[in-house]
Amino acid sequence: VASDPRFFEGYYHLGDLSLREGKLLEAEKNFLSAAEGLSASPQVNILLASIYFATEEFEKSFEYYEKTLALSPEYRDALLGKALCLSYQQKFAEAIQVLNGLIKLGFYLIGEANYWLAWNEHELKDNASAQLHIEESKGRLPTNSEVFGLAGTIAMEKGEAERAEREFFEALKYNAANIEALFGLGRILAVK
Repeated sequence: VASDPRFFEGYYHLGDLSLREGKLLEAEKNFLSAAEGLSASPQVNILLASIYFATEEFEKSFEYYEKTLALSPEYRDALLGKALCLSYQQKFAEAIQVLNGLIKLGFYLIGEANYWLAWNEHELKDNASAQLHIEESKGRLPTNSEVFGLAGTIAMEKGEAERAEREFFEALKYNAANIEALFGLGRILAVK
C-alpha cells in the first residue's frame, strides 16, 4: 500500500485484519480508503455499515447499508441491518416494511426477521401481530434467549402471566443474564 496508494485491495485486507483484531477505528479508516477504489464492492460497504452499527452510529450505518443494497438489492444481511438501524431510530413502520420484504425473499434470516418484526410491532403496541411473529421466530431460533425474553414480555402485556413466566424461564436457560427475562420474572413475582 505504501508503494502504490491506489492498491485499494490492500486497504481492504488491512481493514479486514484490523477488524479481526478488534481495532474498529483502524478498520474504518482502511475500509474508507478501500471504498475509494472499490466503489462497486458491496462487501466494503457492508463492513463499514457493520462498524458504524457496532459503534451505534445508526444513521451512518443506514447510509452504508443503503449503498450495499444499491449494488446488491437482495443482500439479506444488508436488509436486516437496514431494518435494525430503522428500529433503533424508532422508525418502526419503515423497519416492518423492510423486514416483510426480507421474509418474502425466503430461505435466509427468516427467524431473525420474524424476531425483529415482533420487536417493532411490540413497540407499536400491536401485540397480536407481535405474537404471531415471535412464535414463528421461536420455531426458527429455538435456543435464542432474546426471542423467548420478548415472547415473555408480549405474554405479560397480554395478561398471560403463566405463559410469560414459562417464556422467561426458557430465555434464562439460554442466557442466565437476560435482563428482560429477569426483570419480567421480578414483575410476575411482585404480583404473586
